[in-house]
Amino acid sequence: MTILIADDEKLARYTLKSMLKEIGIPSSSIRVVCDGQEMVEQVAGIHPDLALVDIKMPRLNGLEAIQRCRILSPHTKWIILTSYSLFEYAKRAVALGASAYLLKPVSPQELYQAVHQVTQENRGAYQRLNDEFEAHLNALLQDTTTIAREELDILTDAVFWGSLLVFDSNLKSSELLFQEHQACELIRRKQATVIDQTTRVALCRLSQGQLALIAAWIHGRGEREAGGAIRDLFRKIQLSLNSTMPRSVCCTMFVGNLCGSYKELVEHLRLLTELAPLRAIIGVGGAIPWISLRDLQGFRPKIELSKNLVALPAAVREGTYLDYLKLVDAITAIWRSMRDSRRSEISDPILRFLQASLGFRPVPLPHKDAWPEKLRQQGRQLFENTTDGKPGDLIDQVIDFTDKNYMNDIGVAQIANSLGITPNYLSQRFHSKTGTTFVKYLTRLRMTKAIELLADPLQQVQQIARKVGYSSSRYFSALFKLHEGRTPSEYRNARKRSNGSPE
Repeated sequence: MTILIADDEKLARYTLKSMLKEIGIPSSSIRVVCDGQEMVEQVAGIHPDLALVDIKMPRLNGLEAIQRCRILSPHTKWIILTSYSLFEYAKRAVALGASAYLLKPVSPQELYQAVHQVTQENRGAYQRLNDEFEAHLNALLQDTTTIAREELDILTDAVFWGSLLVFDSNLKSSELLFQEHQACELIRRKQATVIDQTTRVALCRLSQGQLALIAAWIHGRGEREAGGAIRDLFRKIQLSLNSTMPRSVCCTMFVGNLCGSYKELVEHLRLLTELAPLRAIIGVGGAIPWISLRDLQGFRPKIELSKNLVALPAAVREGTYLDYLKLVDAITAIWRSMRDSRRSEISDPILRFLQASLGFRPVPLPHKDAWPEKLRQQGRQLFENTTDGKPGDLIDQVIDFTDKNYMNDIGVAQIANSLGITPNYLSQRFHSKTGTTFVKYLTRLRMTKAIELLADPLQQVQQIARKVGYSSSRYFSALFKLHEGRTPSEYRNARKRSNGSPE
């Protein structure tokens, strides 16, 4: 809360400032001026929450100064201080919207009551303004409105500072959602301490479900003070989350840079979201500044390793064992390709991430480089516990994996080997579940996808063959004719004729 004292008497200024400090207002939040003109200049720059204004001042009296300042700072509250109890002064003060009219000398109790009343009024008004800002910002980030349609000055004329919050845990989805709700409640209590007439703090869901904490304040209005308050707020929130949340949940805050416009903010949040998987190799459960992410943007192996690590918990939650194994294979290959010095830098953060997100138990390991193989072994145990050993569940996963990876070089032997079972057993279970063999299922799927691609006249047969998993266009054409009774080119020409298109 910023308070401005406007009085031409030095003793009065000193006395008022002392009384304000006694009721808990810090010195850094109190400004003093000695005439009406200086008051107007100060109000234009700092937009105080409250101004204590003497009526009789040189250059410009208090009432005239308030009249000008109301246009410059419409949310500032005014308390009139005067040695005169004239009715005309009181009448004008009421007309100007003064919250109180105090006669000098003011007692500490009178001042406390007046300031307390204004503080309560401001708190409610600022919260309503903040709620409005949050609602508009959420609508923008969810693409249900556009910035061109918004009329809030703070959306079009503000400095923004955004951060991203990510929760890692091996809790069930419903339990993790409850913990996120608890975190949101804590954040809302903290954010109420910094919002004022020019500063807003919103808790928003991005279009893909990520949680963002976004602050904004008007250009040129106490930016240093506002920036310091927001930096302190982010720090307190991060510390409070990690001290109050259960040990089974790690909350990582990605603290972005200042953004000069809403457009910059959106792009910055996109970058934070894109680089958020890097927490797996930087460390979870703390605050990660933008500079740490930016410096890793050029290290593609680290980025790919991080993305695959972060995808592991999702594969476990969705029960897709083959996807899990594919990720472990990719992680192992990247890890082995990295130099020893780089691996030593990130092995401890990786183990902490795996422990937080999967309940991974890294001890005892013969050496730190053994964790990828341990990840494979523990993954088998995880999925055995979640599938209850039902063969049908296993085949459903094989089908889902095939539907997602038909364009790659996959076969029943490769999949069976990943699952730790024999190809013969997998083939038998697959036929029992689907009524067809795996090869026939895969071929039929590829032909169906090829037919979809043939509808595009710009797609060449050779390109289509590669897109559905065949390196040889001749072999693809032969298979296509076997299934459809004509070659891909003949099928495309017949489709054109049936649609009435010229050949």
